[in-house]
Amino acid sequence: MKRLCLFISIVLCCILSYGQYDAATYAKTCQQQTENAVIRQYHLVEPFFREAYKLYPTVPRGVLEAVAFTYSRFYHLSPKIEEDTSGQIPPTYGVMGLTLDGKGYFRENLKLVSQLSGYSMDQIVSSPRDNVVAYAAAYAALQKQMGITSKNMSDQFPILDALSELPVPVDKTHDFVIQSQHYAFCLFVNHARYRMEIPMEINQVDTRQVFGTMLPILQSGFISIF
Repeated sequence: MKRLCLFISIVLCCILSYGQYDAATYAKTCQQQTENAVIRQYHLVEPFFREAYKLYPTVPRGVLEAVAFTYSRFYHLSPKIEEDTSGQIPPTYGVMGLTLDGKGYFRENLKLVSQLSGYSMDQIVSSPRDNVVAYAAAYAALQKQMGITSKNMSDQFPILDALSELPVPVDKTHDFVIQSQHYAFCLFVNHARYRMEIPMEINQVDTRQVFGTMLPILQSGFISIF
């Protein structure tokens, strides 16, 4: 009986160890495949980012990509404007993921980008090039208004917030959403593989310093807000 128990224990340990190894290998493979897909898609639209930074050199390289990665993974999103999306989360448009109809809750940042950049909303919706360049123009305009010249990611938050579709924080729920978006931007600019493949002059972020006591909450897999 003791020998049988010992044998069963050894077999279980081997199964568990193999299972853990197999799961870890699978997760790593999936992550690499995802990164490869993101980078391939980025290279398709990279000329638009290069042009945007050339036209608006005060915009730190990498910040536009952080927004595009977070919202669209560098795809030009083009939902049909005439579709009835009542009761649904508003669709977003273009590589930069801009909102046209906020449904009375989200801010309509596509209209703001159009106003600040001089590009028509039709141009911004239909052309991936115009979508990126118009956002860069709006960014540079707000950068000048706010007097922001830093290349630190956290110093870009006021501009990014102004250009976001998210509601202005008025309570802890909205504040958490904004902070989560900031954190997502920071994860991108801190990502070693993306920094290797995508030209960035925006500085990496010390997330502990930037988010402080909020960091464990932002890193949590589950959050309950009362």
